[in-house]
Amino acid sequence: MLPRLKRHPGRARRGLRAIGLLLAGVAAAAGLPAEQTDTVRQLIARLPEPAVHAARLHSAADYRRTLLEVYDRHHDALLWSSAGAATAPARALLELLQAAPAYGLSADDYDAERLAAQLRTLDAASDATAGQWAAFDVALSSAAVTLLHDLHFGRIDPHAVGFDLPRRRDRFDAAAYLEDLTLRTDAAAVVAEVEPDFLHYRLLRQPLARYRQ
Repeated sequence: MLPRLKRHPGRARRGLRAIGLLLAGVAAAAGLPAEQTDTVRQLIARLPEPAVHAARLHSAADYRRTLLEVYDRHHDALLWSSAGAATAPARALLELLQAAPAYGLSADDYDAERLAAQLRTLDAASDATAGQWAAFDVALSSAAVTLLHDLHFGRIDPHAVGFDLPRRRDRFDAAAYLEDLTLRTDAAAVVAEVEPDFLHYRLLRQPLARYRQ
């Protein structure tokens, strides 16, 4: 193969150009500008530890694996926007993140206000770039996965704070729930499926709502 490439540099260049055009076509078919294909992965790799705390139950590596799995399925296409506008499920998820205190969680742990401000900026900008939408997309996906894990397993390792409680060991398909969130406008109904099915969890939510009111 190598000698042939050396004898026909023009043919090799044409072949490489054809491959490039084919890749661009695949990316376009996925609704993603070709120059953005690697950006999603770079953004995922740079994600910080969510709500850093010594007793946090999960690490950023847990969330990155889920995000890479979902974006791989979608060929790195954006999940929360189309044609320069956020989808209805994206806006529903943002409202849910802002309502995190209703679940006994802090909205700050999921960057709810920062994401809402980021979306307002994108909505107001007529020249928002693909990279800006990608940054919003990955950040919103990361917040969603973090919330899903926190609701299902708990945010804090009970042993790290002195409670001898068992950890949940059941298999949890966070990727499937994330994809569900990208399709539905009833985000609260999706996360209700991942909440603990324990009587005392439900009993605690009742006084929480009363005290917050």
